[in-house]
Order: sequence, then structure tokens, then C-alpha cells
Amino acid sequence: MSVDWSATFFHYEPTTSLAYTALAGFTVLAIVHVGYFFTHRSFFMWPFVAGSIMECAGFAARILSINNPFQSKYYAAQHGLIVLAPVFFSAGYYVILARTISLLGDAYSPIRSRLVVRIFVASDLISFLIQISGSGLLLGSTDINKIDIGEKVLVGGLVVQAISTALFLLLVVVVTLRANHLQGSWKRISAVLLLGAVLILIRSIFRVAEFSGGFTGPLALNEPLLYILDILLMFIATGMLCLVHPAVHLRVTEREPLHPSLDPSEMEMNRSK
Repeated sequence: MSVDWSATFFHYEPTTSLAYTALAGFTVLAIVHVGYFFTHRSFFMWPFVAGSIMECAGFAARILSINNPFQSKYYAAQHGLIVLAPVFFSAGYYVILARTISLLGDAYSPIRSRLVVRIFVASDLISFLIQISGSGLLLGSTDINKIDIGEKVLVGGLVVQAISTALFLLLVVVVTLRANHLQGSWKRISAVLLLGAVLILIRSIFRVAEFSGGFTGPLALNEPLLYILDILLMFIATGMLCLVHPAVHLRVTEREPLHPSLDPSEMEMNRSK
């Protein structure tokens, strides 16, 4: 039986093979990160497992929605899970930066390592709650006014996430430049943090633009852009950490601050010697 896809929740004919590919890809990432749990006791990386599992659940729901295009529950599930999963990836990056600063020494960062997690995870939580509220209004109602409010709330949550990611990227740059003279495998983690933050920021900007145009806007109806500017970028941001894992490159034997007794002015004097 042929389907009039313009009359479905998607408003276009989605590609099933892409959904299966994304499901398989994030399943592999989740398995690899769980494997690191047991081989390197890297339990601090749990946000990447949670985010990957959410992506898997999202694409499983997307496949169900494609097969049942007029069932709102499947569409709502796939939409919410895929939109919200990157919040966990962001949180994971914040934790990794905090551990990197702890390794290098708080003097290399304008924000102490403990505060990095508290500040950025708090902003992530706020973004998450706003996005959940917006998604609930957007997908749980047929009232035009509520849908419009839901779109605006969801965009607001994505804007909070984008601003938080931009500030995080700035902090990574500052720490990297200040500690650039120090040798060690932490630089590989720094490179991953920089690239990952850029990818998450691009994804956030894309989602803001997409939802600002509504569900029938040109970006919302362009499935290839969804997979390129969201799914692929999040796969890379998570997959990089399977290849350059913090449990390997921020070794337990190296975790003592390199200059625990120096303040920034003393470090600057040492650099000039």
C-alpha cells in the first residue's frame, strides 16, 4: 500500500536504510564504551554510554515510525530521543575537561576543575529540562498555540546548549594554550575536546535553525542534512573517544597536578626562564 508521506508526521519519505545504519553505528559505540568500563574502569564515561543508548532507542523508534507513519507515539519517541541524546555527550565532554585540568593543575585554567563540572553540567541540565518541556508541548498536543509555544521553548533549550558549548570551547582553547608547553598524551585528549566541542556546536546551531523554521520548514524536510549535521557529527564526537580514550591518555599514574604549588604568575615566570 502506497503512503502519502506529505500527510504523515514526517512530511517526507524517510530513508529506512539510514536509520538502520545509525542504529548499528551507535550500538557499536555503546558496546565499545561499555567495554572500556570493564577493561579500564572508566565509569566516568557513562554519559557517552547513556547518549549512545538513547540514539539507538531513537533510531529503533524511527524505524518503527517509518513502518507506522501515522502512529504519533513512535514519531514522538524517535524525535525526542534523537534531539535529547547529545545533551549526554556534552556532559561527558565537560567531565573529560575537568579531569584534564585536574591532571595539568588548576592554575592552567581560569575555572577550577571541580567547578567546571558543576557549572557546565548545571547548564546542560537546564538545557535538557527546557528541551524536554518544549518537546512535550510540541509532540503531545494538537493545539496550534501549544505547538507554537513548544517550538519556541525547544529552540530556547537548544540556544542554551549552544551558548554553553561555545563557552566550553573557549575554556578548552584557554587551557590548551596555557599548558601547551607541557608534554604528554593529554594533548591528544585536548585535540579531541576541541574538535568535539566544535561538532556539538555546529549540531546545536543546525538544530536551532531547523526548529526555528518549524516542522515543515526547509531544514526540517531535508533528511540528508539531519544525518550530516546531527547524526554524523554526534557519531564522530562520540567515536573519537573510542580511539583516543581518556582512560588511556589521562593515565592514573599521571593524575597528580604537574605544578600543584605554582600560581599563574609563578608559572609565567618559569616559562620566561
